Amino acid sequence: MAKHHRLMFGLLLVIIVVSFVFYTGSGSAMDLLGFRRSPEVCGVKLNEREADVYRKAVALTTGRDVSEAQYRAALVQRVVLEHLADAYQIPNPSQEEFGAFAQRFFGLAEGEALPDPKRFGMDEDTLKTILIQTWRIGALNALFSGSPASFDEDVALRWRELNTRWTVETASLALDKIAVSPVASDEALEKFYAANAERYRIAPLVRLSYAVVAPSAEARAKIAEPTDAELKTFARMQDKSLRDDAALDAELAKNRAGWARRWKADRLSLQVASATSDMLAEKLAQDMLNPDAPDFDAAVKASGLDFKDIPAFPTDSVPADAPVPAEILRDVTASLNSTLWRTDAIPYGENALVILFRGNEPSRVPALDEVRARVAEDWKRAEIGKARFERARELGETLRGEVAAGKPFAETAKTLGMTPAEAPAFSMRDFPDALRPYGAALFEALKTTSLETVSDMLFAGDSALFVRPLRKDVPAADAKSEEIAQLARYLDAQVSAMTLNVQLGERVGEELFKVSPRAEAEE
Repeated sequence: MAKHHRLMFGLLLVIIVVSFVFYTGSGSAMDLLGFRRSPEVCGVKLNEREADVYRKAVALTTGRDVSEAQYRAALVQRVVLEHLADAYQIPNPSQEEFGAFAQRFFGLAEGEALPDPKRFGMDEDTLKTILIQTWRIGALNALFSGSPASFDEDVALRWRELNTRWTVETASLALDKIAVSPVASDEALEKFYAANAERYRIAPLVRLSYAVVAPSAEARAKIAEPTDAELKTFARMQDKSLRDDAALDAELAKNRAGWARRWKADRLSLQVASATSDMLAEKLAQDMLNPDAPDFDAAVKASGLDFKDIPAFPTDSVPADAPVPAEILRDVTASLNSTLWRTDAIPYGENALVILFRGNEPSRVPALDEVRARVAEDWKRAEIGKARFERARELGETLRGEVAAGKPFAETAKTLGMTPAEAPAFSMRDFPDALRPYGAALFEALKTTSLETVSDMLFAGDSALFVRPLRKDVPAADAKSEEIAQLARYLDAQVSAMTLNVQLGERVGEELFKVSPRAEAEE
């Protein structure tokens, strides 16, 4: 998949996660992202079959390298983005626009056919719908880009901030060197647990079974050798580095037999999946059975498939060591329930895979005694952090006072157990590696700290830093320079993106509020 599509969705994903925290106010983001309340977003019930096309779109556009929480966040995001595209009356692409977009999306060579939709677990109409909606989301993003949004004065100010050169001396303090040994009382643990009980909530558990259906020896024997055209198309779909004809020809010349085996396995899996799906429709019809029915187990056994139980696992944390690939479990966990209680046959190697829903165990907050050891560890960590912060703050105040009284900065810092250092002159564009972890906070401190005085404390990981600016050299800005023009274009794009993000965040916040514990309480 083209890299810029993944980047766009990845960027919006970060925005959504931030929006959860900002707008929901009560209840954890995982409560919402775990869909424990079967939420409805923009009229779409996320746990029902009607959301299936959105789930497939998320799997297709985000890939498989995202966490469970990110996947669920992306599902909400996808629904909201499509509804925003409707609200802004973004049209469908023309046939030419659709063709060009699909070609870029899948990284196809000119004239190359779209991949088989069955490879992604969908039919042709569903794939086309997803591509059209993805194009419309891109058009929505473009709507907010490209128009001037920054004032000349703001651009010049930002340029001067970026290029101002600072000369400073610093004093760093390793927080883990501050000895702290808090001892927890029962009262302290009970108070800490009462304030943080939701942190220890046990996620809902889902119980599933799976069966693997292998192709028959007869089916294997009937699979013909692939043609050159079939093998080239297949190899390109499996490995995007083989788009170049020369690279593809070289690879097939080197490992044609291996690619042929993979092609045959792919064809076998599609065949066995098709036959198994037909059998499932006959023997395990979803509208005729449900997991709570007394004859359910007998019907499953009569299907002839050898189902094995998967140990119950949290719906928001698919186990990596399960007997079924985690990416498949993640997809089916989001869609299976007591109504939609089985999958169709899923291509799996050269086999087919069928997964059944067996039931749920609800989410709950455990009693303190169930998680006492974990609570004690968290309490201790929090108390150590607070004590070290307070001690570092006190040392910083002492350093500031001593320097203000005329004592040498470096010598005083050493006396207080800190490590003094001098940095070469730097700007925001080229600050030293030793100061890089403090990032933007460092420059905010420099802007608010008078020359030759000691800054407030800065944090990065287990280190605290105090900065004493000695010199500030502000360059003059040439309003007509290309560098200023480039910065203006960057700031315009940034403001435009923020405008879209606000629209997106507000809409997501509204939708998530509807399913939050707070909304239920207000009802």
